[in-house]
Amino acid sequence: MFLSKRTAKDSQIEAVSDDLLLERVLIHHLDDLNAYFSESYRILQSNGHYLIQERTLENCLFPIR
Repeated sequence: MFLSKRTAKDSQIEAVSDDLLLERVLIHHLDDLNAYFSESYRILQSNGHYLIQERTLENCLFPIR
């Protein structure tokens, strides 16, 4: 396991290399969701898992942009 801080549109991670992607409180910050999901699925293995946590208890009252 490693943590990577890169851009959502160009992670620079090798294709089909990860069996688990965790995205936490990110989507509402992105302008181009198609580019983001394309990049996510590019690096995710076909039998991998994709966990998306968009809202948390702490920020559930914040407006969605």
